[in-house]
Amino acid sequence: MGRYVILSATDHWDYLFYIPMVAWAWNRLSWNVVCFFRGNRSRQIEPFLDRDRCSVHLLSEESRYRPATIAQVSRLFAGCLPFSGADVLMTSDADMMPLSDYWRPRADEITCYGHDLTGHREYPICYIAMNADRWREIIQVAPGQNVMSAIHETLDKRADASSADFESYWFTDQRLITERLAGVPVRSIERGRDGGLARGRVDRARWWRTSRLEGAIDAHLPKEPLLAKNRERFAALIKSRFSSLPDWYEDFVKTCTPWR
Repeated sequence: MGRYVILSATDHWDYLFYIPMVAWAWNRLSWNVVCFFRGNRSRQIEPFLDRDRCSVHLLSEESRYRPATIAQVSRLFAGCLPFSGADVLMTSDADMMPLSDYWRPRADEITCYGHDLTGHREYPICYIAMNADRWREIIQVAPGQNVMSAIHETLDKRADASSADFESYWFTDQRLITERLAGVPVRSIERGRDGGLARGRVDRARWWRTSRLEGAIDAHLPKEPLLAKNRERFAALIKSRFSSLPDWYEDFVKTCTPWR
């Protein structure tokens, strides 16, 4: 049984930039990573991915839906890939870095972490875990099925995916998985809150305070302009949790925007 974290990104640097670091962190915690990319810039970060432990899947540019919608939803369709049925697949975000070995889902259960953070209204994409066979059953796909075709077949039946309203289209992925899990037994791991933020989370909303948090579980990483101003703090956070930076870190920040 393998363990795989499913990430995705478009060409938007707020998300694409972090994938090498986030994938590296997951690899350090004994999780393999699958990255779905929607765009052309992925080649700039691919040299900094461990290709033995981080597989890259490019999504077709031909779609009537927003690139962000395709990328977000693609994580739910990882069951189209040739995983063993017992492999555990867990969804996460490109800008959410793990900082501890907190996630221990069982292959015979569906596990959701942080359902309480949405007031139990929706299952948050960070984090939902189950084995590949259950994902295929829930999302109604088969191994070897074309990912983009499966996505379009599903989104064509939904109004939110093509809505002009941000609050509608941006959460299509969470609504979809919440609907599919209705009535299905789910093991819910409550996260709790601390000052309005997820307990144990280094959060971009209060980066200067929470980046010093002891025993942090994960980090919601900053966007521009905060990102460019926090290179040293970001590096310090990584070293405090993993003892060192990746060997390629300095080349990475010199090569990839927005720190180039």
